[in-house]
Amino acid sequence: LLIATVVLSFGAALGLSSLLFEYVFGFAGADPGFPLFAFEVSRFRDRSVLHVSWDLIALDVQSRLAVMRRLDDIHRGTGRRPPLPAAAFKDYQDYVTLLKHSRWYEADRAYWQDRLDGLPLRCTLPFVTSPDNVTHPRFAEHTLRVAPDVWDRFKERARQHGVSTSSVLLALFGSVVSYFSGAGELPITLTLFNRLPVVEGTDELLGNFTSTVLHHHTDRGGDAETLTRRTHD
Repeated sequence: LLIATVVLSFGAALGLSSLLFEYVFGFAGADPGFPLFAFEVSRFRDRSVLHVSWDLIALDVQSRLAVMRRLDDIHRGTGRRPPLPAAAFKDYQDYVTLLKHSRWYEADRAYWQDRLDGLPLRCTLPFVTSPDNVTHPRFAEHTLRVAPDVWDRFKERARQHGVSTSSVLLALFGSVVSYFSGAGELPITLTLFNRLPVVEGTDELLGNFTSTVLHHHTDRGGDAETLTRRTHD
């Protein structure tokens, strides 16, 4: 599945998604020079509906929301046209590439190289049914909503203990995985939106600034406060 995802994303970057938009989804006239986006309008008697399709590899969440806000302003005729930053996403990437020659990058690289031998392998979670025996997989969505007052109390308790809400959630998630896998140590891949301030207007740039980092979760027992503090630190 991971290999297929990489192949599809690479194909999209080469312009294959324009073929999908035109011949599979029926979006006639897709521009191969702008392959990661497609816009179509459905016209009804009393309204028109704008359909937007884009490859998620092109923009992160912050950038997608910024694009949708601009489209909404144009649609509503608000007249708001926030200026785009002078730099482009390519300029950002060029500057980030230069960081590989910095002492900061070398220090980070040395840090992870020193930790490689001590990092735990991925844990194994139990299955109700072995994936090898599943011939027709079915997926279901499970949603749990937290009431606003409960979430506010949760954030306040985290603030009182001097830790972030993200640290508390990460510690809880790691504890659940540790419990069901029986692993006292396990790696957790975290997705980060890492916009380094290397060019002016970095926060306003449109692009994919997603990166990942490994968290070494260690569950030695004890109380939740100690685990959360260790995760935060």
